[in-house]
Parts: sequence; structure tokens; C-alpha cells
Amino acid sequence: MEPLRAEARALDAALPLYDVQTMRERVEFGLLPSRLSASVLGAFGAVALLMASIGLYGVTAYGVAQRTREIGLRMALGAAAPDVLRLVLRRVVWMAIVGLAIGIGAGALLAYFARGLLFGTGSTEVNTYLVASLVIALSALLAGFLPARRASTIDPMTALRYS
Repeated sequence: MEPLRAEARALDAALPLYDVQTMRERVEFGLLPSRLSASVLGAFGAVALLMASIGLYGVTAYGVAQRTREIGLRMALGAAAPDVLRLVLRRVVWMAIVGLAIGIGAGALLAYFARGLLFGTGSTEVNTYLVASLVIALSALLAGFLPARRASTIDPMTALRYS
């Protein structure tokens, strides 16, 4: 900036120079509120995903605890640990599929009504829906894996004795 100031002084020494910025700096400053809003909304989304994962973990762990006797009986009758793991994860996957179907439908409907607020994008960004669905599905599997793993290590005799 100093060479520009020197050149301006050489042309007219009385010319007041203040708030001299490059165009890039001006544009970045103009976009600051939008970037801040996007960051805050992204943080809220991450917290919501974490809370949903914790909730799914809790529901799955509670379901496994309620079905301890059934799982112990299955294992006593010959079900292997991978079979029990699949049994529990199947329920988690089903809950995730139902939740994603409802979420994608509601998201598409809301995006349709908010299409005037979306500058430079369409109301149905397929890549965004795919990435969000993948992240949610992976977090659901991760949340359901711990209770499923615990269910697959249940001792059949202990489960049947204390239930």
C-alpha cells in the first residue's frame, strides 16, 4: 500500500487518503457477516448431530438392556456374536433410514419454500443431500455399534440367570 500512497502524494499532496484497502479486503469484509452466520449455523449443526448420535446411542443401549434375556437365549441356542451384532445394527439402520427419509423430504420441502433466499444455488442441491445423508448414516452406525458390540458379548448363562 505504501507505493500507492507515495504515488498519490506525488500527484496531489493535499489529497486525503484514508481507509485504503484492496478490493479483496473490501469483499472479504463485506462477506464477514455471512461467513460468521454460516460458522455459527455449522457449529449448531455439529452440536445437533452430536446430540442425535447420543440419543440414538441411548435408545439402542436401552433396547439392548431390555432385550438382554432374549439375546442371551438366542446366543444359548447357537447365535454367534456377528449374528447378534447384525440383529442390533439392523434396527439402528432402520431408524436411520426412516429418519433420513423424513429429513430429506422435510429439507426438500423447506428448500423449495426458501428458494428465493438461496443465492447461486438451486433449491435441491443433490450433493449436499448426499453428503449430509452419508454423515448422518455414519454417525448412526457409530452410535449403534457400541451397544451392538456389548450385546454380542453377553454371556448367555448370566443373561438367563439374572433376567
